[in-house]
Parts: sequence; C-alpha cells; structure tokens
Amino acid sequence: MKPRATAEERAEAVGLALVVGPVEAARRLGIPPRTVADWRRKALERNEPEIVATRDALVARLWSAVELATEQVEQGLRDPRARLGERAQALRVLVDAHALVAGEATQRVESTNLNLSAGPAVSDQDRADLRDWLREQLEEAARVG
Repeated sequence: MKPRATAEERAEAVGLALVVGPVEAARRLGIPPRTVADWRRKALERNEPEIVATRDALVARLWSAVELATEQVEQGLRDPRARLGERAQALRVLVDAHALVAGEATQRVESTNLNLSAGPAVSDQDRADLRDWLREQLEEAARVG
C-alpha cells in the first residue's frame, strides 16, 4: 500500500492543478488524476487560505497577460504589415483562462423554446406569422452573411 500523501504534497498538487489542470498536474507528479481533482475540489470547497491566495495570484497574473496581449493586438491593428491571427488567438485564450480561474463565464449560450404545444393555445394565424417571421430572419441572415 502506498503511503499517505503529506500536506505539502497535497498542497503542491492542488496548486499545480489550479495552474495547469488536474490531469496535467497528476501526470507531472505521478498521482492519479482523480485524486488530484478530489484534493483540488475539497480545497476549493473549504476555501483554504493558501488556495485562495494561489488562485487570486493566478487571476492577477492572467489579467496582466490579458492586458499585455490586448496592447499587442492594438499595436498590430495600427501596423498594416502585422499578422494578427496568432496575437488575437493568444488574447482569446488568455481571456478564457482568466475567466475560468476567476470563476466567470467562459461562454454564453442562449436558447428559446419554440414548442408551440406548450403553454396556451396558439392560433393558426400566430403560427403563420411566426413562420413568416422566421423565413424573413433566415433570408436577412443569408443576405448579411
């Protein structure tokens, strides 16, 4: 049976998992990924001061990188010879990483329920109006896109 991990080993694994994710931390440290993920989850649930400090420091570092990448993209916009694809992609990745670590949304998804059989009855005229409106929206999107 393998000896129990020390508090320092768990702290190292959790800190690394916050930066590179539990799977990569587990690979680097030779610990099962599920174990690292559990340690990280429990540490975050307990709001341990070391974890909060590590996460806050990481959020601050990522935001600094976002600011730097934003500057680079802005400078590139002024230079007609600049290739912005890589800089813009780096900025996109940094913004997503910052949002993820800061506990913010990394994407937005909207949905609309068009189930006409749910809720109050819909008249045939309402259905025809909806069909016409949808057709207009699709035609407009085709013209613009």
